[in-house]
Amino acid sequence: MNNKNMIIDRKIEGPNYRGLVKLDYINSRLKVLSYEGKGYQDMANACVKLATEEGLGKILWNFLKQQSKESINRELGLEELHEVGFVQEGKIPGFFRGQDALCYAYFVDKERSNSPYIIEEQRILEQAMAISEPGKTEAPLPLGFTLRPLGKEDIMNLVSLYRGVFESYPSPLFDPHYIKDIMNTHVFFVGVFEKGQLLAAGSAEMDLEHRNAEVTDLATKPEARGRGLSGSIIKALEVIMLNRNIACLYSLVRAGEPGANRGLFKLGYQYQGKHINNCHIDGRYENMNIWTKML
Repeated sequence: MNNKNMIIDRKIEGPNYRGLVKLDYINSRLKVLSYEGKGYQDMANACVKLATEEGLGKILWNFLKQQSKESINRELGLEELHEVGFVQEGKIPGFFRGQDALCYAYFVDKERSNSPYIIEEQRILEQAMAISEPGKTEAPLPLGFTLRPLGKEDIMNLVSLYRGVFESYPSPLFDPHYIKDIMNTHVFFVGVFEKGQLLAAGSAEMDLEHRNAEVTDLATKPEARGRGLSGSIIKALEVIMLNRNIACLYSLVRAGEPGANRGLFKLGYQYQGKHINNCHIDGRYENMNIWTKML
């Protein structure tokens, strides 16, 4: 079977741990979705073994930050992750029902830990955060534009939008069956229209167990860019998530995109780190900046 375009969830367990991981062949990475037990190092080694066997180049683990009962100076599991070779790339405050997540990574493919774009992306980040009024409310939608939640009747328009904006994408948004499945379970889409035409869209991917959501899948047709549509979509998603008792929002943004990073900073999001060579977008791996906001 060709796994190149597949994303598969798999349970893994041992004598002192059990967990659920996502095998993401599109982005050549393994992501830890859940973990139970005291065998942090055994779990980490099992993930490395599985990722190696599956030919996946990177492992991601949003790790629950918690102190040992025996010592206030020791964070549970972190020494074990460091011994295996995991490194921290960032954090997401409030990710686990109000408790912080530490964003750890392990590079099975050692070359993937290096990026030639870091210096330029740092310049872009500093310029994005140099504006004087972070958190400033964006302008309302242009006259004649409407914003609304998207449903099954909008799926083919969504597919057309994403195919027109991206050469490749880190999740199967070119597949209408995939969009239908995630709409039915945990992803809420919002779109902006003019005269019935879908011009821009975005989503909130909800983690209902831990009460957080990733603001993602933002796309705007080229002819409609520069009009603040993504900002309007994000603000709408914030209201919807807050009404669903989800207060922790985060977004992984292409580090080389000045407008996207500037837009989140202006909306009050905070920069919390960088995932190196994390997502396969438009034909190559890209670094993703971590932006977070507590509502």
